[in-house]
Amino acid sequence: MTLTHLRPLPVESFHPFKQGTRTVDDAGLVQIDGAYYAALPAAPHSEVTVRNYARGIEILDAAGEVLRRHEKASRKGAFVLESADRLFNPSRETARLLAKVEQIGPHTAAIARELFARLGRPGQRAIYGLANLPRHYPRAAIEAVCARLLAAQCVSFAAVRRALEHQVTPFPRRPNSPKPVRRFGPSPSINRSGKRTLRRNPRRIPMTMSITELERSLRSLRLSGMSATLQARALQVASHDMDFIEAFGWLVQDELDRRRSRLLDRRYTLSGLGERKDLASFDWSYNLRLPKREVLELGTLKFIDAKQDALLIGPPGTGKSHVAKALALLAVQRGYKVIYREAHQLIEDINEARELGQLRKYRAQFKATELLLIDDLFLRKLPTQAGDELADVLMSRYEKSSTIITSNRPVDDWTRLLGDVVVVTPLLDRLMHHGHLLKFEGKSWRLKEAAARVAKHTSSN
Repeated sequence: MTLTHLRPLPVESFHPFKQGTRTVDDAGLVQIDGAYYAALPAAPHSEVTVRNYARGIEILDAAGEVLRRHEKASRKGAFVLESADRLFNPSRETARLLAKVEQIGPHTAAIARELFARLGRPGQRAIYGLANLPRHYPRAAIEAVCARLLAAQCVSFAAVRRALEHQVTPFPRRPNSPKPVRRFGPSPSINRSGKRTLRRNPRRIPMTMSITELERSLRSLRLSGMSATLQARALQVASHDMDFIEAFGWLVQDELDRRRSRLLDRRYTLSGLGERKDLASFDWSYNLRLPKREVLELGTLKFIDAKQDALLIGPPGTGKSHVAKALALLAVQRGYKVIYREAHQLIEDINEARELGQLRKYRAQFKATELLLIDDLFLRKLPTQAGDELADVLMSRYEKSSTIITSNRPVDDWTRLLGDVVVVTPLLDRLMHHGHLLKFEGKSWRLKEAAARVAKHTSSN
C-alpha cells in the first residue's frame, strides 16, 4: 500500500524559521516584518502560510505546497515582486484617471492601461499626464499620435508628449486674470441695532505637524500600527511609488495587522502555554513508531470544528506534550480560544476557586473555551476527589467543544488511579465517543538528549 501523505526527508540540514498565517491583500501581496512580498498565484483575500527564515521568505498554500520563495527585504516598507506579479487593481484615483483618459479615445486609453500594467501604481503619474493633455492639445491630435505610437510599440508618456510638441500646435495660453484682493483686516458690518461694527474675517491657519508629532498623535489615539510605518509610507508617497489614497489604505492595513498580531499574542498569553512548540520542528525520523499520520490529520484542526476529543497515551519522552502543545499553538494562531493546564494544576485551580467562591465562574470559563489541553495526567498523584472534578469538566464539554489529554498511563490503569469505577467508566465513554486515541511508542527523546550531554561532557574532559 502506497502512503501518498508521506514524503521523503530533506537531504539538507534544517534551517530554523518562524511560521504564521497572512491574508493576501488586493495587490496580491503579504506583509512580513514591515516588508511586502508577492504571494501569487494565491488569490487576493485568501489565507496563506508564511515561513520567515533568517535570509529568505517562503509562502505556502493551505495544502502546504510552496507557492513562492523570496530573498528577505533589506528594509521595512520594501516591495519584493516582479513585474509579472503586479495585479491590474487600480486605486480609486487611478480608476478616475483611466476613465478620464478613455474620454480622449481608445488608443490613448490603451496606452494608459499598458502603462499601469507595466509600471503598476507608480505609473499613475504618467496616466495623470495623459489625462491633462486635452488642456493643451486637441483630442483628435492626441488620439492620432497615440495610434501611431501603439503601432510602433513605443508606449510611454514622454514619447506622446514629444510627438505632440513637434507635430501639433498647442492651444494659446489664456491671459492671467487678476486675483481678487483678500482682506484680512477688520471689515464693517451692521448689527441688529443698526450700528456699524467691525467684524474680523477669520484667517486660514495652516495645520502643519511634523512626522514626530504625527506619530505621537497616532499613538495617543492607540493607532500604534499606523505610527510604526508612517515614515515608510510618507517616503513612498514622496517618491511617487503610490498616491495618498493608496498609502493611507496601506496604513490602515498596517494597523489591522498590528491589532491582529497583538490579539494573537494576548490569546497566547491567556492560554497558559509556557513554550511555543510546532510540528515543523518535530523530528519524526528518530522514532518511527509514532502515529505521524494521525498527528498530521489533527494538525488540520478539523477535530475542533467537529467538537471531537483526542487522547495521547504513551511512555514518557515520546513527544506527547510536544505534539499537544503544537496543536494548541496552531489553534491559537487560527483564532480559537485555548486553555492549557497540567492535570495537577487544573485540580488545584478548581479547589482554589471553590474556596474563593468562584467555582461557577471558573467552570464557565472552561466550558466556553474551544480547546482545552490537559497535560501529563497521572504524572503526579492526584487528590481523592480529582476523579469527580475531572469528570465534571469533561462532561460539561461533551459534544460542545474539544479536549486534548496526554498521559503516560494506559487507559486500563485509570480506574485504579482515580479510585472510582463509577466515575471513570462514563468519563472514558464520553471522551472516546467522538475522540481520537493516539498511542506513542518507541524511544525516549529525553534519554537521547541526556546521552548526548554525557557524551559531550566526556569528550570535553
